[in-house]
Amino acid sequence: MNLTIAYFSGTGNSRFIAENLIEKLPDAELVPIVKVLKDKIPISGKLGIVCPVYMHRLPHIVCDFIESLDNIPYLFLVGVNAGEIGKVFSLTRELIKQKNIHFQAGFSVRMPSNYLPFGEAVSGEEREALYEKALEKTKVIAETVGKNGSFFDRENSFFKTRIHPGLMYSMGYKFIQFLDKSFSAGPECNACSLCADICPVDNIEMQDGKPVWKKHCQQCLACLNYCPRDAIQYGKSTFGLSRYHHPKVSAKKLMEQK
Repeated sequence: MNLTIAYFSGTGNSRFIAENLIEKLPDAELVPIVKVLKDKIPISGKLGIVCPVYMHRLPHIVCDFIESLDNIPYLFLVGVNAGEIGKVFSLTRELIKQKNIHFQAGFSVRMPSNYLPFGEAVSGEEREALYEKALEKTKVIAETVGKNGSFFDRENSFFKTRIHPGLMYSMGYKFIQFLDKSFSAGPECNACSLCADICPVDNIEMQDGKPVWKKHCQQCLACLNYCPRDAIQYGKSTFGLSRYHHPKVSAKKLMEQK
């Protein structure tokens, strides 16, 4: 049975994990979720989804992708996160409840955070340790998937997913597309347009030499973290913070999603 691995990635973590799974699963094909939806590419057979965890949930575009699916004999999901998987497996089950999709495995992979409004990503030895553990986890994932196995990592507790910070995330998640109102470009911006080029959902356009966000954001923060001049800020919380993207995933490679 052929295997498709569909991914969505904002700053390269999920793309890196997906690439490593492809190396360990030689019959697998790597496809970007953005392109599948845009070009209406049919998906059938065994399927893996690799994506970030946003606010204890799946990115909106990944939900759209899952809702477009049917007749999947084996589905596994890899939630790439900064320490909390949230309730992405439970929510995936809700999305496929009325579909002929067999959700057999769910995995949590921890990577450095890219969400600068909550502070800088870890660096140095701590970052390298996360990369090493993540690669070890891909071996476990590949072994399980290769055998059509069933396995689910434990989701976060009821308190975390429903009370704190779950309640805040639940309210904020509904308005993710409008949270781009907090982005701005400072005087360092030289109108290179990389932010517009890299945005996976074409939410940015250049007007008078400055980026303008169009209110259908995914909050992937690719624009902020890949800006070569650190010109893009999110509110007042990201000034002076070191940007993060996976060192082995270039901006050019992320543009392949579109």
